[in-house]
Amino acid sequence: MRILPVIDLAGNQVVHAVAGQRDAYRPIKSMLADDATPAAIGSGFVKHFGANEVYVADLDAIGGDEPRWELYRSLAATGLQLWLDCGLASEKRAALLQKATEHEPIITRFIVGLESVKSPQDIRSILSVLNPEQIVFSLDLRNGQICNAHDVWLEMGVEGVAATVLEMGIRSIIVLDLAKVGMGRGVGTLTLCRTLRDISCEWELIAGGGISQLENLSKLEQVGCDAALIASALHDGRLTAETLSAAGFSFP
Repeated sequence: MRILPVIDLAGNQVVHAVAGQRDAYRPIKSMLADDATPAAIGSGFVKHFGANEVYVADLDAIGGDEPRWELYRSLAATGLQLWLDCGLASEKRAALLQKATEHEPIITRFIVGLESVKSPQDIRSILSVLNPEQIVFSLDLRNGQICNAHDVWLEMGVEGVAATVLEMGIRSIIVLDLAKVGMGRGVGTLTLCRTLRDISCEWELIAGGGISQLENLSKLEQVGCDAALIASALHDGRLTAETLSAAGFSFP
């Protein structure tokens, strides 16, 4: 199983995400770097873990601001390719992202988060611009419940949302419980991940939120996950390159 390090951006810094309470996020304190700038943290992931890809959540852009391309470039300059979550929720933003990356291919995957899109039609409109292979769908939950107030998603239920996305041709899905992020209390989506793997063996299944020890990763691997998103446990030393490698977990 692969490990994908996570960077949460707010302002000009990398912040410590805790339970999805974004107003309370503070600059990250990391054993990997001397400061919380994206360049320093990105370099830390490359140097200490040999990472060449990183999941980037631009929290300001998710909240409605324009994407921060200068920050993305500073991360790419460290040798990282980006999986970018910047509030992609419309055909218009998809077109802007596609145009911006035509001559500067620093982003390999675009994240479409459930919390950002109003309906399945929003995803279809995005797919009219971007190829399904470029898209990773994030099944955003909070304490196991759909993280979206729109009835169309709530009526589908968690498994129904996942099945709908699969039918659209998207073959990568993240299962993310925001309430678990940064808490270090273990993963709360094991049963769901097992169910989603039983639904289809076609998609790339990725889990995030609460991963703090090797046991969490082993359990995710057992239920069929292909990759895991991790931030806090990499920064504070609970998971090191040596322990992860010895257990058979690798960085892409």
